[in-house]
Amino acid sequence: MTGQQAAALLSMVGGHRIHYEQLPLEQLQQQSEDLAAMFEWLDRVGYHADILTLRNNYLGVGWQNFETWARHQDWDFVKAPSWPATAAEPVTPQP
Repeated sequence: MTGQQAAALLSMVGGHRIHYEQLPLEQLQQQSEDLAAMFEWLDRVGYHADILTLRNNYLGVGWQNFETWARHQDWDFVKAPSWPATAAEPVTPQP
């Protein structure tokens, strides 16, 4: 699943538009070489898993896809403002 696909699905199930924006690797490198290397690897190689074999080998796991997981989350925190109205107000972490 791409970042855009994940954002679209989360927007649909959460009821609020989530915008996906991929940062250029050069910008990430300015923040962290390790972070940039990780995202470069994810773009080039990514994660791969044999889902059918995993499901057959581990029958006791309650397997679900991303959409099913997302539909069972509490998305009310998305409605809360992420920044205070003024810079003087303290930021209260959301649970």
